[in-house]
Amino acid sequence: MNGNVSYKFARIVTNLFVPPVNTFLVLTFLSAILFESKTDSLIALVISFLFSLAFPIIFFLWLRKKNLVADVDATNKDERTIPYLFGFVLCIIALIISFYLWGFILFSKIWLIYSINTLLLITINHFWKISAHAIGVAAPIAILFFTVGDQALYLFLLLILIAWTRLYLKKHTISQIIAGSVFGFLLTYLQLLIL
Repeated sequence: MNGNVSYKFARIVTNLFVPPVNTFLVLTFLSAILFESKTDSLIALVISFLFSLAFPIIFFLWLRKKNLVADVDATNKDERTIPYLFGFVLCIIALIISFYLWGFILFSKIWLIYSINTLLLITINHFWKISAHAIGVAAPIAILFFTVGDQALYLFLLLILIAWTRLYLKKHTISQIIAGSVFGFLLTYLQLLIL
């Protein structure tokens, strides 16, 4: 691929696999397999759509419109704090709703894990720009590995692709991507084992 095609490809992939999309995809899968009732499954899907995808993306677009975030990658780490805080609040609300509806089942635990991960991400981001894209792919891989087993490990190919896009677009260093990958997978998987 020549430079222009490579850039377009990297841009498309990095935009398609933003963390809210990845979170929504894994929650959609869980909504389908965790609930016996179609009604519960649909309610879980709506919660997933609103709190992991729609609200975060709408809020981010609003921040862009207000020039509170300079570009779609939130390249400046300090501009990431507000979207991360908003994401944390959304995770807490989704956790409360899920717990109220179904108790402390895996679906609720995922919201708790995402709340904890986001809180730690905010803390790390205060000092250093870790790759949220890498976290956003690695955490769902950990969830799928926990729920379906080894088949989920093939998704590490997607993580490698995302890592390449972030490096190619000069949005992260290799250390930021590795740290995000390790953070996303290990922290999520360890919490799943504990919970």
